Amino acid sequence: MAGKWCDRPIDIIVEHTQEGELIPFKIRFVDDDGERVEYKVLEYRNLTPANTDIFLNPRARYIECAINVRDYKRCIKLSYNPFDGIWRIVEE
Repeated sequence: MAGKWCDRPIDIIVEHTQEGELIPFKIRFVDDDGERVEYKVLEYRNLTPANTDIFLNPRARYIECAINVRDYKRCIKLSYNPFDGIWRIVEE
């Protein structure tokens, strides 16, 4: 289901482990009103082809995140395309 945030480029603050795992901390983007918003990642899960059907690019990274939006826990899926270096919200 495509939401109003889908396919929107975002900034994301992540940490990389020695094993190459990405740990997201915050995401930020410009909302529909033109305001820059920032959300802390409450929970995350790195996705693999075995447990999701959103894979379009085998080199891309996909992460499912829970964020707090106005005291409501919201789950979103993020993708990173290494060819253009852009993170996007792909599903909410």
